[in-house]
Amino acid sequence: MNKGLLLLGLGITLLVQSCSSGDKKETKSEELTDNTEITEMQEEPEPLDIVFPSPLQVASIFKRSGLTYIENVTNDPNKVETYDSQMRKSLNFGVYGADLAYCVLNNQTQKSLEYLANVKDLSNDLGISTVFQADELFATFENNMGNEDSLIYVIAGIQERLDDYIQMNEMNHLSTIYFAGGWVEAMHMGSRVLEASDDKKLTQHMLEQTLLLETIVRAFDKSPYKEDPLISELHKQLKEFDTLVNSFEYIKDRPIEEIPLDEIILTNEEVKSLIEMASKLRSTIVNV
Repeated sequence: MNKGLLLLGLGITLLVQSCSSGDKKETKSEELTDNTEITEMQEEPEPLDIVFPSPLQVASIFKRSGLTYIENVTNDPNKVETYDSQMRKSLNFGVYGADLAYCVLNNQTQKSLEYLANVKDLSNDLGISTVFQADELFATFENNMGNEDSLIYVIAGIQERLDDYIQMNEMNHLSTIYFAGGWVEAMHMGSRVLEASDDKKLTQHMLEQTLLLETIVRAFDKSPYKEDPLISELHKQLKEFDTLVNSFEYIKDRPIEEIPLDEIILTNEEVKSLIEMASKLRSTIVNV
């Protein structure tokens, strides 16, 4: 997939997440060596050279397509305590990151603080807490409540530090897990709106986001964690989702990236299947 074409098609104007490691060998973060789920990796995990947009970018795309704030559409912040495996925490680190971006973009002050706390807590468990500089971060966040532009700048700064940390510690395969959680959460948010409306523009933007499916699946194919039961199941479902999208009548046998966005038409049954698949993926990640 041509990344330049993808970003142009999505109209992303914010800073692109950079988590590419070239041909470096995957290594284990020092903080994770005592966890069997993380250490049981392939001897020679394949190098990963994939760049994903950040959760903030994905959330902003959905907002521009008409996704308004819906109460309780985000993951329950109290569920963070139920995530006890490293892979479950990694996926929900991405989920709560998307929830944080969604709440910031919709001026939900208290919710934003709750999800910021969740992201910070999970970062401690995942051994990446140095990225967040917690005391300074919360003070800056609280001082800028109500100023959407400033909060977006703060989140972008967090993402930049996370990208740098991932590169320095050769954690690209884990960054794929983080992103997958955020991407699924964004698709879930779009699905909840589609359940209550026939928003053609939102449907089109959801389909546009499925351009990332092929790339996510390719990254999971190379993942040293693909034998983990949760990751294996999610990998299987992502492949099913990709197959589903490519079976839609208007898209079948046509590269979706070459179809003008405003020409995409789905039947009611196809929209329903899109919603159901997004819901299935999300349940796999957030429910225990």
